[in-house]
Amino acid sequence: MKIALTGGGTGGHIYPALSIAEALKIRSPDVEIVYVGGRCALESRLVPEEGIPFYGITARGIRRRSIYETVLSGVSLTRGLIEAHLLVSRLKPDVVVGTGGYVAAALVWAAAQRKIPTLIHEQNTVAGRANRFLGKRVNRVCLTFAEAESAFPVGKTVLTGLPIRSIIQPGPVEESRARLGLPEGFTVAVFGGSQGARALNNVLVEAAPDLTALGINLLHQVGERDYHGVAGKADRAGDRYRVVPFLKSAEMADAYRVANLAIGRSGAATLSELANAGVPAILVPFPYATDDHQTRNALVFEKNGAAVLCRQSDLNRGWLVKEIVRLQRDEATRNRMAAAIKGLARPQAADEIAEMVLRMGENRQNERVPN
Repeated sequence: MKIALTGGGTGGHIYPALSIAEALKIRSPDVEIVYVGGRCALESRLVPEEGIPFYGITARGIRRRSIYETVLSGVSLTRGLIEAHLLVSRLKPDVVVGTGGYVAAALVWAAAQRKIPTLIHEQNTVAGRANRFLGKRVNRVCLTFAEAESAFPVGKTVLTGLPIRSIIQPGPVEESRARLGLPEGFTVAVFGGSQGARALNNVLVEAAPDLTALGINLLHQVGERDYHGVAGKADRAGDRYRVVPFLKSAEMADAYRVANLAIGRSGAATLSELANAGVPAILVPFPYATDDHQTRNALVFEKNGAAVLCRQSDLNRGWLVKEIVRLQRDEATRNRMAAAIKGLARPQAADEIAEMVLRMGENRQNERVPN
């Protein structure tokens, strides 16, 4: 059986696909898995490291800021669709699974047109345009949040949660802290996503000296784009402020073990990992996300008492320092938030989706067997 996974552009699309791949291999070691992503995108570097065959196609977002960009986007989209059709014909997958991004939309669309079983995952509370379009054509739609169900045809959706990396597991905190280069003390992990979050980075680097002076550790993932700018200012905060461009899976596992509190955006992948790790959070949604879906995601967590929501327009050094110190000193509130966020976890998501995918593949193979 051959399964084609596709999703790209950000870690939020890539890591769920890799989690499904991991679950598929555990359930069916003989299954053949291939990955289709953007030719020069983040997945082109991350996927081969996992030992999964990678095939790149053209992928570019739709941009309408000028006539030139609109035309270029149209040409790129057309080229990507053609390449997707050619790859589907060449690879002949039994099932295609999409976890988001323009490259995933192209491959899933090409597979659906050829009547190949298809499954997509909608990560957010507000379904994206591509998934709303694909939802009418695919066989199954898996959801992270029940709030997205109304965007899809009745009977096609399954509430699974978001498949996450198998990094959320207990381990010696002291060893994790040593590997991360952090001293003992209350630790705040700051996650801006795989590409970083400039507004968050700017406020954190300003607040860092105040926080470290109070004995608070900061582990700050800033993204490759902002790393040198932030790292150049980090020295004034001392050795309690650790700045890294990107955290790979093993480092993320250590980060979740040592974190007493997290700060980050509210993409579905970040929220799902925080929930499974049971780490209370301050959430700063990216205000320009499509349909403001990050704010809606964060509102679900705030409503359940699992996180503090701060809109980016309200974020500043003074507020952030005050809020972190408040939560540091109020262990009872942190414990309540940790229990609440843990209650939102769905740790079996990858296994549930893998089981569905294998059933779809078996049905596809059975249909090919002559009577």
